[in-house]
Parts: sequence; C-alpha cells; structure tokens
Amino acid sequence: MKVFKSLALEIGGAPKEISFGLADTVKEREEVFALRYRVYTRYQYLIEGVHSNGLESDRYDEEGKSTYVIARVNDKIIGTVRMIFPPDLPIKSFFSFEVPQIEMEEGIEKGCEVSRLVVERYSPTEYLPRNVVMLFLMSTLLDHAKEREYTFAYGFLKERLMGKLNKLRVPFTDIQEFKVTYPPSGPMAPYFSDPSDRVIPSYFESHRLNKFMDETLGGNLFEKITEKEYALKHTLYTRFLTALKIL
Repeated sequence: MKVFKSLALEIGGAPKEISFGLADTVKEREEVFALRYRVYTRYQYLIEGVHSNGLESDRYDEEGKSTYVIARVNDKIIGTVRMIFPPDLPIKSFFSFEVPQIEMEEGIEKGCEVSRLVVERYSPTEYLPRNVVMLFLMSTLLDHAKEREYTFAYGFLKERLMGKLNKLRVPFTDIQEFKVTYPPSGPMAPYFSDPSDRVIPSYFESHRLNKFMDETLGGNLFEKITEKEYALKHTLYTRFLTALKIL
C-alpha cells in the first residue's frame, strides 16, 4: 500500500489509525474485489449467480485500466474507491447524454471516472464513522488525480445519495438529461434498474471539490497534525455526531 494520509480516531473507545492510499499488490486488489462483492450482494446490486469466485470485477479491472484508493485499519481494508483512466470510460457506455462544457473545454484525456465507492462496517459491535472514511477516500483520490493532472471526473450515483450531497453543498453536478443504456442482462442490472432510487450520471471539477475538501478537513471536525496526518477531534460536537451516526 502506498500511503497518502492517515486519520487517528477512536473506535469502540480504543485509539485506532486508518491509513489511506493506493493498493499496490495483487493481494490488496483481490481484497478490494472481495469487499465490493460483499457490499454489492448485501444491497442486491448484482444479478444472482455472477462472480461465483466472490470477487466483483469487470474489464476495467481485468485490463489494468484502473487504480484503487483504499482505507485500511491494521490489516483490514474497510473501504475503497476506483479511478478509471481515460479515454475509455464506462459512463459513456452506460448512459447517453450531452457532453458537459468541462469535457468540451479540457478534452476527455483530462478526465477520469470515479466508481465503486464502498465502505464496510468495521465490526458488528464497534461503530466506525463511515461518512468520514468516504470523505478521506475521496480526498485521497483527489490527491492521486492531481498527480495524473486530471481536471475533472465523471461518476454515477444513486438519486438519494446525490440529494444528500447537494444538501451538504458537495460540488457534484448531476447531468439533468440522460438515458440509461446499461444492458438489462449486465451483472449490475439490479443497480441500474431500480425505479425507486434511480442512478444519476454526474461529474465534478477537481479544483472545486479540492476547495470543498480543504475547507472540510480544516474545519471543526479534524485536527491537521502534519501534511499527511489528521485526527478526528474528540469533542462534545464530534461525539454527538458519532452517537447519531451522522459521521
């Protein structure tokens, strides 16, 4: 694992450290695929019987067109998000929509795609603030996007999650007019075909999301110890948010 940053916090009353960075071994990548499979089968996002080996992957994984940001506590990967390299992005196959201005100005080579953002419970008895883990996963992904000089990224989100992000003023832009073109026999057809919680294509501009992340990580919730080390503040406010499982 190539570590980009770390977060110190308490889990079940005990001090822990979560490391965030890139998976750089075959074993770590297989752990990522296994984690995705466990989460997606739990939410019934996959057609029954696919990925019988317990590893959720597709051609973007198998053809080496992706990299993976991971969150690790001790020896356990608890979260991941995938970055897919341009120009062959799945969103172009799964949806039909008018290309946004950012791609017309920058070109597709300056954009990547973000997908497979999942975070698993740390344990049945100890609460881990999963929203905090997601925040740091995305912050680490932005660090890596900067290394690759990507100025924007596509993604697709469930409509309910998009609504939550909009309320929090997270600068994701949903694409208003689109048509789903994901094949009905594809392995993730249940994910795309649920009319009660549609899948919405979206994108973000790196500089705007970076600004949001900097303001959030430098706010009331976290202490910045060094450029790469953070700590979740142990205050009445953070304990209250944790107790309500908002964090």
